[in-house]
Amino acid sequence: MAELGTTLASGVSHWRFNNIDWKVVLRLGLPGAVGTFAGATLLSNLSLATAKPVMATILTLIGINLVLRFSTGRRASRGTGAPANPRTLGFLWLFGGFVDAAGGGGWGPVTSSTLMTIGKTEPRRIVGRVNTAEFLVTFAASLGFILGMRQDLTEHLLAVFALLAGGVLAAPEMPAVTGDHVGVHAQKDGKFYIGLTPTVGRISGTQLIDLANLVEKYGSSRLRTTPYQKLVMLDLEENDVEPFITEAEKLGFYARPSVFRRSTIACTGIEYCKLAIVATKSTAARVIDNLEERMADVADQLPERLPLHINGCPNSCARIQTADIGLKGQIITTDDGRRVPGFQVHLGGGLADYQNDAAGTLGRTVRGLKVRLTCWKTTSNA
Repeated sequence: MAELGTTLASGVSHWRFNNIDWKVVLRLGLPGAVGTFAGATLLSNLSLATAKPVMATILTLIGINLVLRFSTGRRASRGTGAPANPRTLGFLWLFGGFVDAAGGGGWGPVTSSTLMTIGKTEPRRIVGRVNTAEFLVTFAASLGFILGMRQDLTEHLLAVFALLAGGVLAAPEMPAVTGDHVGVHAQKDGKFYIGLTPTVGRISGTQLIDLANLVEKYGSSRLRTTPYQKLVMLDLEENDVEPFITEAEKLGFYARPSVFRRSTIACTGIEYCKLAIVATKSTAARVIDNLEERMADVADQLPERLPLHINGCPNSCARIQTADIGLKGQIITTDDGRRVPGFQVHLGGGLADYQNDAAGTLGRTVRGLKVRLTCWKTTSNA
């Protein structure tokens, strides 16, 4: 019963992310609900000593099935679009519901893994449909347990409602902002925290000392770093927000950066990494300055984020596959046969977030499109 809240919250979240096809949800949920009701009824009439080996056996079999399915090459069939027998699938959903109630879990492993191996549906939509259908499954299981274990549930009703409420409160809400913390944000205690952008994460010792002094000047002692090469200063009074932002910008830390300064990430590069082939930090800084100058007249028309990730070698510490524009450092051959430092271009990547309906994608190599490091001319080596 405690899962009613979490499955409902999960279903609402997936609905908001457009991950749900209601016909598929009903096709999954109705047989699953029948199975869970049967499983709950069976388990309610078994003693604890009898139920333990039954649950352990069911969960063990599910685990063995998953290991065999995904270790024997059966994943290769995914994406073929081969039609599956509706009766067979209906039985699987019925079985998945039954083991979920009788075994203490199993709806997700049985249904999600099966759907992953057939058809061409995106994984996020499969998970969304399965999780939403699980609300129907959970409702049916709860009904079965209420009918079969009414007295026990009555005695522990407070604990059930506590778990239900806790699950709903803990369920994450759909994010409404970009997660890099840049900008001005209110804290729960009435103060504010400021997300600052240094240029591609490059900070000198002098800058750090000056920033530490500035933070202390405004009465704070807390400064944090983020995976996005940003800094977060906490505990700022409302009246100090604008003066702090002005002084921080003079030091090279921007609370309201351009889209290019905000969204560009670069790895350490050849300066300090023995694996790197090209310089990244200095290159990224030049690109940012160049783009800010060229695009100044249309700055208000640009998106909130336009990630540019620059990596010094193929190892992708800067995650070039998850950016709109990714540059992978390598040695390229020019039209006149010279081998020089440059970049392979990747386009179209992005992490799942509120801006793309959670449709994260990996950027693809633009075959033959390689860029020289020194003069930024395009060479076609198709």
